[in-house]
Amino acid sequence: MLFVSIQFIHQAFMKLFYECNKIAKKPLYLFHGVWVNEDQLKAKQDVYAPEVTESFKKEIKHVVDIVHGQANIPKLPGHAGGEYKNDISPYVLGFILGVEWDPEVVVSTNEKHQSKNRFDGQYFSSSNASPFENWLASMLNYATDYETKTYQWQHAMSHVNWVTTDTLKHPAEPSEKEDKVSVDPNSLKPQNAFKSGYFASYHVYPYYPDFLNYEKKYLEYVDHRGKKNNYAGYLHDLRKVHDMPVVVAEFGVPSSRGITHENAFGWNQGHHSEKDQGKYNTRLFEDIVEEQMAGGMVFTWQDEWFKRTWNTMDFDNPDRRPYWSNAQTNEQQFGLLSFDPESPIRVDGEVEDWVDLAPYQKAALKAMI
Repeated sequence: MLFVSIQFIHQAFMKLFYECNKIAKKPLYLFHGVWVNEDQLKAKQDVYAPEVTESFKKEIKHVVDIVHGQANIPKLPGHAGGEYKNDISPYVLGFILGVEWDPEVVVSTNEKHQSKNRFDGQYFSSSNASPFENWLASMLNYATDYETKTYQWQHAMSHVNWVTTDTLKHPAEPSEKEDKVSVDPNSLKPQNAFKSGYFASYHVYPYYPDFLNYEKKYLEYVDHRGKKNNYAGYLHDLRKVHDMPVVVAEFGVPSSRGITHENAFGWNQGHHSEKDQGKYNTRLFEDIVEEQMAGGMVFTWQDEWFKRTWNTMDFDNPDRRPYWSNAQTNEQQFGLLSFDPESPIRVDGEVEDWVDLAPYQKAALKAMI
């Protein structure tokens, strides 16, 4: 099962995906994401701002058209584009809308639009919900309406959420921002005209936020192995507060040399070998299954050199970042597949690699200038 986003997917992948499934004994299936423009969100601090809503609706239409093989997307920096001719809709399990919501944006939206306390749509509605949640209901309704009217098709629907904006209270969380506001999927109600199913989606990693390492009931939770397991403990509580299936839409640990967050049981954000990464990812998926979540999607398929993180971003050139792998940057090393060049040079402190390699020396010097 794959989870992909329009921002990074290329029409060549869609073509290969389509052709592969035409001959595969067991076809691949995917969930497709739809991203919000986070720069606009940060600037406006309001999802109802016309720039935010209209650009998000445009992304929704693009994704639906792409899935049905009826899209010609202009190529823009940071965006995939081109002509999408292959109808992969039979292999799409559902759409997951949005991003990991910044709690400050959620709070700001709720404060600015206090009168927006309900939404009534043909496919989704909401009542006694926050203004932010009502906006989400309207976007799910818009996506379903567009696909239904344009292609006479409905896919399962969800929106992104994460631990920071979950519906639980975390008294042991040291950061106010990480337990400041909730986005509750239970507030959004599918209507009879929507036939495909509504589910909750959360990004859940074992090392963030910090309450996972401090909340006593999670640290003492005993999993199906008979071992203490704060990750399984959190999943147990998360599942109980939802009246629909819950998918863990992102989980995993990176194999970077650098480390940015720690887990009480060693499932840290970084400083793992590739062997340990695989072992821990397997363990996390077992927890997802045993705690009766609806499924899990490991993050991510291959290493992503363009990524940044707080512990290294002030020390590299963002324009050059995609061209080399930084072992200290955990965000670049989540991949199940590495993305390494064919080169005799290894960043290991040994200088013997460079003997009789004048072209590499010149390239290295040029990159440093």
